[in-house]
Amino acid sequence: MRHITHQALLKRFSSIAALLLISWLSAASAAETLTLTDYLGQVSANNWSYQGSQRQKAGSDARKREADLVFSPSFFTEAQIASDKKEPDMGMAGAANYKELKSETYTAGVSQTYPTGTRAKLYYSLNHYSYLYDGSPDTRYYTASPVVELTQPLWQNYGGRADKDNEEATRAQAEADAWNAESDLRTLLVNAEKSYWDLATSRELVQVRGKAMEEAQAIYDYVSKRASMNLTDRSDALQARASLETARLNLKSATHNEAAALRAFKAYANMGEAEQVPELMQINWDKVRALPDPVWVKGNRADVKAAEAAANATAANARILAEKDKPALDLKLS
Repeated sequence: MRHITHQALLKRFSSIAALLLISWLSAASAAETLTLTDYLGQVSANNWSYQGSQRQKAGSDARKREADLVFSPSFFTEAQIASDKKEPDMGMAGAANYKELKSETYTAGVSQTYPTGTRAKLYYSLNHYSYLYDGSPDTRYYTASPVVELTQPLWQNYGGRADKDNEEATRAQAEADAWNAESDLRTLLVNAEKSYWDLATSRELVQVRGKAMEEAQAIYDYVSKRASMNLTDRSDALQARASLETARLNLKSATHNEAAALRAFKAYANMGEAEQVPELMQINWDKVRALPDPVWVKGNRADVKAAEAAANATAANARILAEKDKPALDLKLS
């Protein structure tokens, strides 16, 4: 009884070990297969063109906020220093014979443009005047005051037309740049996916052509042997040799295509020349035929969006140029 129990235990342990070995071999085989998702992840992480387009897209998206600055408050400072050494007009009553007049003006405040075209400024102005005389004491005095200044265009940029077009042109151009970068990203991933399947099919084709050449070689050996024994016509041997040479050329062509596909595959993933490429996924043609159309084909194509945004930017810039040809007539209140 004890002997039978030991055999049962050994059989059970052997079954468990076999299952574990099969599971380990399956996991190792799966780990050695480079899936399309993993490859595209390598392209996204290592391809410099992809990373550059990503940064360009992020920068263009951030640059859209530049359009908001057209109607946003802005802080400004101004400084003006002048010196007047011209001879004074002695014929004017009360004119002082000063040698030099120095003036300094400093302003600091906030300005804002509104969608109506109105430009408002609120600032503080500090003025310093110095009159320098020959043989007389110099005169210096200061003036300081807050200033509110309003400017309303009455002809050019009436109603803020140019300002609104400037906002639209800035935003549309940034949007066009962002969509162009998105189009580059999508195109690169599509080409990378194509290179993946090109390499996968090229490897399969090399295997098929290799087997075809082996079969052609076997047929040629068989037919040539029969021909040497005068058991078949000599033309059959020549035809078998022609088939063998055709199979060799097909295999050579498939090998060259595989090498070209491998170079493109490594280039997209920025892989080293000596780096080995593991096994790739096999194409399931039934699933390929059942695949739906890409999402961006149904109205979300990045290149079309980029063209639309670029057209809007061009139209807005054209309106800005047309507005500049109009006379400038402003109403100012201070």
